[in-house]
Amino acid sequence: MRGWVAIALVAAWGLRLSGHLALRNWNAPEDRRYRAMRERNDPGFAWKSLYLVFGLQAVLAWVISAPLSPAIRAAEPLGILDVAGATLAAFGIAYEAIADRQLARFLAESGNSGGVMDRGLWRYSRHPNYFGECCTWWGLYLLAAGAGGAWTVFAPLLITFLLLRVSGVSLLEKDIGERRPAYRNYVRRRFNRDAVHETPARHLELVPRQLRGGEVLAWRQDWGKRSIHPLSYQADRTVAERIPLFA
Repeated sequence: MRGWVAIALVAAWGLRLSGHLALRNWNAPEDRRYRAMRERNDPGFAWKSLYLVFGLQAVLAWVISAPLSPAIRAAEPLGILDVAGATLAAFGIAYEAIADRQLARFLAESGNSGGVMDRGLWRYSRHPNYFGECCTWWGLYLLAAGAGGAWTVFAPLLITFLLLRVSGVSLLEKDIGERRPAYRNYVRRRFNRDAVHETPARHLELVPRQLRGGEVLAWRQDWGKRSIHPLSYQADRTVAERIPLFA
């Protein structure tokens, strides 16, 4: 039973996400992040992409999906961890789908070009879709943990790290304040109360309290009152350059 639950959740996640990306990118111009990556790696990007894009993503997919193996193969009866995991994963899939739908409708409305989505789930988080993605994979991990696969905790930790610090939030917001001043104003207006000195992150010394130039590194949490990922507006370049990027 556990295996079928895991398969159903992964199938729902994959079909929903692939369909969303196909519709969003149909006849659309190339994503600026991939264009920049190609320009950085020319000449010879056609060959370099085999390991920079396709090979790397294949390895990451294999590692991140590690919890599925114990979850699908186990014969133990379902328990409280399985119920919690299935609920969390289903919640994450739905949350991400709603956030993507809300953003798509906002962008389709006339007069919203260059605007900032601050309604619906986007009112409470700058990246509710990434939050839903994290919930999905932590939920699948709980299914594995209920079947003796607690050792696969590296998988949800990795996807969380990638989304927050590598190819997700950090990459998306690296220069968004320069490209879209309205977004920088939105961050200040909506999230300035969650400054770094109000979060537990300073105790971990993940970020400085204040950046040069007087700008404060803002934090926002999708789950509760404290922050789970750092987001900056007009951040100091020395901080941005320390963030490793795939693209």
